[in-house]
Amino acid sequence: DHLRRTLPAYMVPQQLVVLDALPLTPNGKIDRAALPTPGRHRPEVGAEYVAPRDELELFLAAEWAEILSLDRVGIHDGFFELGGTSLQAAEFVNGLQGQLGAFINVTTVFEAPTVARYAALVKRDYPAELANRFGAVASGVAVPQAKLGRDAIARMESCIPRHLETVTRDSGEKNPPAIFVLAPPRSGTTLLRVMLAGHPELFAASELQLLGFESLRERRRAYSGKFAVWLEGTVRAVMELKTCGVEQARAVMERCEAEDYSTKEFYRLLQEWVAGRLLVDKSPSYALDPATLEKAEGNFDGALYIHLLRHPYAMVRSFEAYRVHQVLYLKQHPFSPRQLGELIWSMSHRNILNFLRTVPADRQFRIGFEDLVREPKAVMEGLCDRFGLEFHGGLLEPYADLDRKMTDGIHHASTPMGDTKFLSRGAIDPSIADAWRGVRDDDFLADFTWELAESLGYDRRASVPEADRSAGTMRRVRDRRAALASQLARRAAQPGTSGDRADA
Repeated sequence: DHLRRTLPAYMVPQQLVVLDALPLTPNGKIDRAALPTPGRHRPEVGAEYVAPRDELELFLAAEWAEILSLDRVGIHDGFFELGGTSLQAAEFVNGLQGQLGAFINVTTVFEAPTVARYAALVKRDYPAELANRFGAVASGVAVPQAKLGRDAIARMESCIPRHLETVTRDSGEKNPPAIFVLAPPRSGTTLLRVMLAGHPELFAASELQLLGFESLRERRRAYSGKFAVWLEGTVRAVMELKTCGVEQARAVMERCEAEDYSTKEFYRLLQEWVAGRLLVDKSPSYALDPATLEKAEGNFDGALYIHLLRHPYAMVRSFEAYRVHQVLYLKQHPFSPRQLGELIWSMSHRNILNFLRTVPADRQFRIGFEDLVREPKAVMEGLCDRFGLEFHGGLLEPYADLDRKMTDGIHHASTPMGDTKFLSRGAIDPSIADAWRGVRDDDFLADFTWELAESLGYDRRASVPEADRSAGTMRRVRDRRAALASQLARRAAQPGTSGDRADA
């Protein structure tokens, strides 16, 4: 208990073994080879052992027992109370992904840390995959979802954690310029980042997650428990810049946290380490908080911004498919994954547009994801021209030299930050520009989302099948007739209004 209060989770030992004395070598040093192997017995964790009740719980309990080197695990035993680490949680999730054939975030183990709760989570989020693997144990039922009302935006605002006071753009001496990729998640930000990493004058980092905090200490406190995954982006960047392993990189981060670095100071440190290259930060969470966007202008001299768009159909469906709701840094909210994805798309682009209205045009560049995969050379040439960079062929080869583009996790079992299927594609695929067409038979987007999408160049009519388009036209005609009839009735009831005029 003391170690859990004072150490990061990954440093807490899996088991504690009490010995009368440590074994020694003949010259008096500790003989590590003679240390006893920890036993496989389930420790006393405070919960009475309860056996699994169905095939899914039996499977999960067996997986945990194997990973944690225990003889048995009860359905109410906590994964971390049993001595599990975040690395072992990642190992378990990787194995489960293979069993179910679906993407699962390691944060699910933090959200549901007992076998019983994890089984319930899997039944809720992966009913189809469970049906394929375990048959009748799956209990998830698809529930029809109503379209969002305009009040949903206000409700969502209260669910976004905010760590910044009002930020002014005049915040003393500023850091050198940096590039920020502004977009909601599942918008193609990983592909764009890795393409940018192919330019020798750029260092494109993934998910630094720095801008939304004033200090590294505050960031560490916020990203604890299930959200600790958001600390990995800076660790991976330090590993790359200092050519070191994960433990050394974590030690660097802990030292900067202990010395109370501000995030602005840590950005400056990273900029010193990139040795003349331009730092690129791709963190989709920035777009949810206007104060975070303002901080970029306050902390950097002449910051550059890439506004990345993707059709809302494709973004929301990808958001659902990759269960991004499992990992987002949000407060409790009442929204389904689909609703959450739509709200994040709308709020992010609204905030980005409002922010960029105050930024000179020569410091911003808009990219449509669909254009990026269809015409990557033209898009990248336009970007270089806008930002004063010399065009380089490496921008068009995202799958070349991957060992220096940080497309892996911080250790062998961890999931890389960003698109987890990026490596499986092998090349820029222009066909994914039309991914939205596969969902257009289900026009689930709210009117306020479509209004914003149309202002960004997406055609609502082209996104709705012809049959639905005709039905929608008739529905609008009926609604308009009803509105006119109501208006005429109100006017007829007003004093001094002639019946003939009202009839007309």
